[in-house]
Amino acid sequence: MPAIFIDPTVPFSLEEFSRALQTGSSIRPSAVALSKVRRGFQNLTQVLDDPSRKVYGIHTGFGGLQGDQTPSDSLEDHQRDLVASHACGVGDLLEDREVRAMMYLRARQLSRGYSGISTTAFNAYLNALNSGKLPTVPSQGSVGASGDLIPMAHIALKVLEKIPKGKLGPRDGLSLINGTEASLAVSLLNWERAGALFDSALSTAALSLFAFSGKTEAWDPVFINLKKHREMAEVSGLLMKRLGSYRSRGLPQDPYSFRAAVHVFGGVLKLLRTAQDLLFKEADSVTDNPVILFAPSPHRPIAPSFYHGAHFHGLQVALAADMTAWAMNLLAMGAERRTDWLLSGRRLPMMLPAKARGSGLMMLQTVQGALVAENRLLSRPASADSIPSSANQEDFVPMAMGAALKAKKTAANAGRVVAIEALAAGRAVALGRSGAKTRLPSALAVFLRTIERAAGRALSQEDRDFSAAVERIAVILERAGQTGETFSKKER
Repeated sequence: MPAIFIDPTVPFSLEEFSRALQTGSSIRPSAVALSKVRRGFQNLTQVLDDPSRKVYGIHTGFGGLQGDQTPSDSLEDHQRDLVASHACGVGDLLEDREVRAMMYLRARQLSRGYSGISTTAFNAYLNALNSGKLPTVPSQGSVGASGDLIPMAHIALKVLEKIPKGKLGPRDGLSLINGTEASLAVSLLNWERAGALFDSALSTAALSLFAFSGKTEAWDPVFINLKKHREMAEVSGLLMKRLGSYRSRGLPQDPYSFRAAVHVFGGVLKLLRTAQDLLFKEADSVTDNPVILFAPSPHRPIAPSFYHGAHFHGLQVALAADMTAWAMNLLAMGAERRTDWLLSGRRLPMMLPAKARGSGLMMLQTVQGALVAENRLLSRPASADSIPSSANQEDFVPMAMGAALKAKKTAANAGRVVAIEALAAGRAVALGRSGAKTRLPSALAVFLRTIERAAGRALSQEDRDFSAAVERIAVILERAGQTGETFSKKER
């Protein structure tokens, strides 16, 4: 597998991100990245050559302890102690894929040269990323205010073990942990999953409309374009493309879960695109504090100088994660309502039993209800809360990691809810009006075959292992979804 070269001048892309997360991929610094890292360290050294300069996090304590002073002969111990004290996370471990994403994103940020990291520590970080044995990182503990200090420290602790005593730079510990990359990594992976599910959920909704003999009039682009929301127009086109020449002559109006599907999916698409914009820009941003600049400024001398601010504050990540959870909740609510109509007995056999006597899919809709109820709780914005920390020095925190973790659960729940809708729609086509399957539009026929392969006998037989079938369908829906088609670069 060709090496992936980190270049801070190249914008973040989903394609490279996906390649970087593949097992066996090798992440290397480009010549530009190495040059910027070296220049950043030189700038730091130049600042520290002035004995009158006292730099936060190097000569001082951290957070509420910033008034403490560190002797010049204890700077390395200060950095090692920082990392050791901050590696105190709790809870379930993050997945290896999430840890790898954290490390890749942090390496990209460090390559910009604003952190003052030494080349020794930078190369050690990349070696740890490429070693094939990733650090274990507990998922809970970060509030996303001074970046994700706690989860990032668990990685840094393992990196520093490989750097001999006396070789650590004066800011290396802080440089490795001071950023939003933990919540950003989890949020990006959640967003990618949500985008794929969105695409498959469109196909599922179209299959449900066909099985329910629903009307396409409310989805017609000529009608939808009366609303001036671009995402609605796009969704209309995507749904009608899936439905091909299908049209129904049923009742004038279907229930809202069918009739307003374009409006709901359009809103979901807008939320996911806004989240994408926030996350991609964060991935291209400097997330450290303080940062070292060497640039003329009307407020600073023309010399290396530290700027103290809050670029590690994760509110943008928290907002994106909250939007992703909100979008997945909306997606799941619509899927559950359409499933209920498929099982209602209104136009199809009640509960879609596969034999004369049986409960059919009745309890699967109950499962949907439980998942949707949980998602309603999970979709409350984490960023709406703030609990001050560090003796009130960090008095307004965004809860970015909490937002990312609950968005992960919301997306998983939504995937199962849509999987149940797909199972119900597939069975409804099989049990519905005579010859319905032979008249299925070609795009939906391909989609249904995918569902049939995943569902196995659960699609056509009673009292089968529905639990396993739902899990298989959920996985297939995520894999089948085309994130890139709907969320192209032009949307950033």
